[in-house]
Amino acid sequence: MPAFQLSGRSRQYRQYDSAALSEAFISVKDAGMAVKKAARVYCVPETTLRERVNGTVDIACLASGPSPMFSQEQEARLVQHVSFLAKVGYGYNRGELCTLATEYAADIGLRPREMY
Repeated sequence: MPAFQLSGRSRQYRQYDSAALSEAFISVKDAGMAVKKAARVYCVPETTLRERVNGTVDIACLASGPSPMFSQEQEARLVQHVSFLAKVGYGYNRGELCTLATEYAADIGLRPREMY
């Protein structure tokens, strides 16, 4: 039997409260509680808590991945442009859309031109 088994269900992402993570962190740092015990007591993932305690990840970090490049308004403008062109019969494939977004980022000064 394999070491892991893939199921048809997707894993639930971040099912813990950020306040519980903070309390667990404080319990480990101030009260000297073991990471494994604090993770069980506060119902937070052990690895997540251990990364915060070791300093690998900042305790204030709640988002995963890089921050968005475009603001909401800039993204809405790009979506409006692509939607309009799709309505008149010109659709972009994924590669063309990535190129368009990169050129748009360069035009508004978010990215240097020589990067693409």
